Amino acid sequence: MADSFPSFHDGYLTGIQVAEGQAMISLRQLKGACYELRLDGVELLQIEDFRQGNIIDRLEIITGREPDGSWYLERLSPVPHPSAAARYHDAHAKSLAALVAGIVSGETTLIAITPSYGADLVAVCREATLRQANRQPASRPVICSFGRFRTLCNPGIGCAAKMTDHAHDAQ
Repeated sequence: MADSFPSFHDGYLTGIQVAEGQAMISLRQLKGACYELRLDGVELLQIEDFRQGNIIDRLEIITGREPDGSWYLERLSPVPHPSAAARYHDAHAKSLAALVAGIVSGETTLIAITPSYGADLVAVCREATLRQANRQPASRPVICSFGRFRTLCNPGIGCAAKMTDHAHDAQ
């Protein structure tokens, strides 16, 4: 499946929604085509440095083979402190071995988005599905209100709130 993914180099990670066992990652290619990367059966997810303008250097979808290096998995499952008892180090090693075995066997998939700027994402899930979204970015963001919360969103990319009881305020 990884070979069928289009290139997102210099594109954007424009949003992420997380629900029980799922994540929906909104992506936009440099030329403007919008995609949604749906992760089902999310076991582990870690994202750092999410900002405005999250520029993608590389999107990797790894399954059916061993991941290159262990840094992705170590971000998802940090190594115990050196002074921790040996049983914690042993349990960690077994946990990492099980993660790698699942990826190698194809039971799970490792997703890694390496940034040029901004969001750095690593996840392990049962299945990853990419589909082109039937929308194009709006020309300008709007204020999205739901309850007492307000946030800036871009309805053309997908409202971050995705709730039924909210409105987009005119600017």
